[in-house]
Amino acid sequence: MNYFTTSLMKNLFSNDNNLPAFEQAVTELFRSELEKSLNEILAYELTAFLDYEPYARTHNENSRNGSYQRKFDTKYGTITLNIPRDRMGEFFTSL
Repeated sequence: MNYFTTSLMKNLFSNDNNLPAFEQAVTELFRSELEKSLNEILAYELTAFLDYEPYARTHNENSRNGSYQRKFDTKYGTITLNIPRDRMGEFFTSL
């Protein structure tokens, strides 16, 4: 089992027939997994754009230059995305 199914099973078994608390726990689980997945996609997208892995040595003029945060409201709650950027300002996420 992966982390997602393990967390879901813990919420199922610790519910004690309290449906609103269970729905809130599942919603928070989906929100946190959505946030984590989107941040991983954004990081991978920059890696594909720059054509080298983080911390790898390269002779490429462009390189990573940190990230900035943006908050988005979803039906599962507010998620915070770390939008990566490059030194030359050429990277724009397609997400």
